[in-house]
Amino acid sequence: MMLASINLNKRLGAGGAAGARARFAAWLRAHDVAVIVAQEPYKPADRRPPLLHGYVFAGGDGRLATWVREDTAASAVSAPTTWAQRIELGWLTILQVHLDAYTSGAHDSARRARGAGRGRGRAAFADLR
Repeated sequence: MMLASINLNKRLGAGGAAGARARFAAWLRAHDVAVIVAQEPYKPADRRPPLLHGYVFAGGDGRLATWVREDTAASAVSAPTTWAQRIELGWLTILQVHLDAYTSGAHDSARRARGAGRGRGRAAFADLR
C-alpha cells in the first residue's frame, strides 16, 4: 500500500484550485497512492474539505487531513490534539503530527500521538518546520 504525506500549504482550497486538485488527484492515481495524509491542505481550517476525484475524505480539517482511495477503507480517524491525527488502517496505525517550533504545544502533540496504536504496526509522518 502506497502512502503519501504532503504539506499542501493551504493550496487545495484556494480560488481557482479545481485545476490543481485535478492534477493532484491524477498524480496520486498515477503513483497508485492509497492514502494521503496532508498538512495544511486548505483554508479556512473549519471549512468543508475539497473533493479529490477517486478519493474519499476520511477525516480531519484544514490543519491535518486524510483522504483514502475509494477502494481503501479507513476504520477510524481521530485527533488526540489540534496538531496530531491518528489513522487506523487495518493492522497499521498512522500518526500524523504538525511540529511547528512556533506552535504552542507542538511537542505535547507529538508525545500524545506517539502512545497510540501499541501492539500494531505504526508509521509516523510529520511536518517539521
